[in-house]
Amino acid sequence: MNRLSSLSRPSSWNRSISKIKVATRDYAARRPRRALPPPVNVTDAARAHFLQLLQYAPGDGDSLLLCHRTSSDHIGRFVYSFDFISPEDVDARQPPKMEFVQLKDEGDRRLYVDDESLMKVLGLTVDVESEDGILVPSLYDREGNLMDPNN
Repeated sequence: MNRLSSLSRPSSWNRSISKIKVATRDYAARRPRRALPPPVNVTDAARAHFLQLLQYAPGDGDSLLLCHRTSSDHIGRFVYSFDFISPEDVDARQPPKMEFVQLKDEGDRRLYVDDESLMKVLGLTVDVESEDGILVPSLYDREGNLMDPNN
């Protein structure tokens, strides 16, 4: 036996290989997972405003969809938008599971978050403000600062 090969591998090396526990996908899938927090926080005022809006939803739209997308009025600007969405539209979207916040304890009234917008709005708080008698939804960060969709 070569003297260098015996120095490069200790004799206990072969015995310790069998004792290493390898985390496989099967093992990871069986572990209990913690419940994820909601994608956005909704204040009571915003929840009441959204439920009132959903009473007048066109067609069978029984939920809202929060998106972060480009503005149709200003070139190169982004906006947060709230759109009505029906259960058929939710089922037709890919990937099929969108994150949501339950607006009402009973029923399917939900505020869905668009998959492409999820990382931009994750952890924000949705509230409504009154501007000249009109309620306008606003998003705030964890420190309470008004979020600009362009930053």
